[in-house]
Amino acid sequence: ENQEPKAVVYTRFQCLQAALLYSVTGIGITLVNKTTLSLYKFPSSPFLAFAQLIVTVLLVGTLKYLNVVQFEDVSMRACRMIWPLPVFFLGNAVTSLGGTKAV
Repeated sequence: ENQEPKAVVYTRFQCLQAALLYSVTGIGITLVNKTTLSLYKFPSSPFLAFAQLIVTVLLVGTLKYLNVVQFEDVSMRACRMIWPLPVFFLGNAVTSLGGTKAV
């Protein structure tokens, strides 16, 4: 039987925390990328993007294993639901890293 997951209701404070964490993480990774690509003259922005992807997958997988975060397991259904997002993410990551290196 195909059961729909129950909707989770978050408080305004939880939403604010999530937005703040997302903002701080985004700014932090931009600063790390800029430092890595410019100050240390790292030659490959695609490799840096791939390394960040691997670290993210390992970190999120570990947090799920420890029950710190909850989300649906990888399945064809989940992949179909989010399909265009990985393509947009990859394009954004590669072009923004290239732009960060040039600035």
